Amino acid sequence: DSRPLFFVYYFGIVWFTFSTSYSTVSGYSTLMSRLQLFENTFQSMAFLVSTGSPTTITLPLKYLPNAGCLALPIIVQNSFQYYAIVDTGSPFGTAPSETMKLSLPSNYPSTQEQYGESIGSMEWRVVPKLQMGDEFVVGGITVGVPASNVVDDVGGIYLGLMSPDDYRPSLLEQLGYTSFSLDYPKRQLRLSKKSLVTKHKKNTLFSLYNLQPFGENLNHYAIPCKEFTLLWNDENRLVVVDAGSLKRPVIVVLDSGLTGCILSDSLVEELDLADSYHSLTGMHVDIGNACTFQSDERHWGISSFRLPWFHDEQKHPHILVAGGTFFFPSPKN
Repeated sequence: DSRPLFFVYYFGIVWFTFSTSYSTVSGYSTLMSRLQLFENTFQSMAFLVSTGSPTTITLPLKYLPNAGCLALPIIVQNSFQYYAIVDTGSPFGTAPSETMKLSLPSNYPSTQEQYGESIGSMEWRVVPKLQMGDEFVVGGITVGVPASNVVDDVGGIYLGLMSPDDYRPSLLEQLGYTSFSLDYPKRQLRLSKKSLVTKHKKNTLFSLYNLQPFGENLNHYAIPCKEFTLLWNDENRLVVVDAGSLKRPVIVVLDSGLTGCILSDSLVEELDLADSYHSLTGMHVDIGNACTFQSDERHWGISSFRLPWFHDEQKHPHILVAGGTFFFPSPKN
């Protein structure tokens, strides 16, 4: 089945709108884009999951400068507040350990979950009353309470916007919302039960890459990469890599819960970057049709490791995980 996706990315004065049809061609979902010029300079991104009845809510977000992410204030049982990082790279809402005493057991057993390089246990709890933002209140939501080592290592609690999940209801499914937009300039999360895609007469086709054939439960928002540029400012050096020239395709995974960038170990190995990727100071990522993500030095950071996603380590695509460093507006001059 196709997984509809709506992605909007603003940079400079160019507005790119991406939306999907429900058709699947050779294992890929169809992605459409339209280019339009804007007078102002700003960036944004949004994702669409599906369409449905016309109910929409806009939630104000808080910018966390140290984490380089946007977060939503959450209140549990009118008594405990925390911030959840808006995360397009995971499907669940997670909550701090204080939530245990304010929640009920769920029907789901504890699991082992991985965030970045950190692996730890997750307890699944039902929250009777959960307030998201200033006014949006829901009940009976299942959240994950991660082990302390996971929270300490990754430095955050998440509001997962990836959907669906093959084993448990995703947060979006529980809330009943089928589409969402994440607006970085306005610092807003918009949830909707109707499509947020507006139809355009002139569209350029992209492909939304399907990772499911390579491993279980891989529902990431992924787009094929055309070209990327590696920057080493301290050496005044750059390397432009044509993704088509590599042995495997390069796939960009869009992950708003990540601050910087992750390169799969397979990509680092093929490019022979094991001794030099640590000193990278930035990247440009081109997905075609003049759409380029450029990292922001304020939120730059890079790591590389073996992603535990795949059935066969020799046959999966290279992965480039793009975090908030690629989506935040550049500082005004």
